[in-house]
Amino acid sequence: MSILDLGCGTGTWAIEMAREYPLAQITGIDLNPPTTPAPPHVTFLKADIEQPWVVGQFDFIHGRMLVSAVTDWPSLLKRCSEHLNPGGLLELPALSYPFHSEDPEVDQASSPFLRYGEVSEKAWKATGHDMYSGPKLASQLQELGFQKIVNKDYKWPIGSWGSTNRERQGGALLLEDFKMFCPASGRLLAHVPDITNEAVEQLVEETLEDVTRNCEKNKYYFTL
Repeated sequence: MSILDLGCGTGTWAIEMAREYPLAQITGIDLNPPTTPAPPHVTFLKADIEQPWVVGQFDFIHGRMLVSAVTDWPSLLKRCSEHLNPGGLLELPALSYPFHSEDPEVDQASSPFLRYGEVSEKAWKATGHDMYSGPKLASQLQELGFQKIVNKDYKWPIGSWGSTNRERQGGALLLEDFKMFCPASGRLLAHVPDITNEAVEQLVEETLEDVTRNCEKNKYYFTL
């Protein structure tokens, strides 16, 4: 079995798959591929997933959380179709906006986290990224001739308030990831028209405090 991981990032997913499937040949591509040691049947390549791929054919193509990396989804999906073996599998779990709270009384007026979601969506849009692209992928895949398309919606809790051990463990990791990403997002938010540096700094600070203190009380979550 041959597996391609698009936008492999740190390589964690590819290496975990290598442990689960020791006979598979796994390739990960990213603009900044990992340099850490990997199993011998894992190869990391430096490449732009939005440019033609210098790779072969695969039985399974995986691309996780690519909405902030892709500006031309039709071309990317066509490329996936061209590099997928007949009967192969394509999996594209994608974060969808807006940000959410399970508490109906929590809105943007009271929640910096929800306000941050709206501002960051505008920033991504200004840089050519459609943060609502996830729900549109099924129809685009159908146009390319893909079959047995399955579109599932998942709630991804932020923090440890989920109903299962998997949700709680994943939510705790997601909270830590968000707390690292948020302070570094100032340059992104600056793409929003008519927003000052002071307003960006204040929003980031308030969002971090809100998520840290209230993610479980307000039951914040993303959708996939």
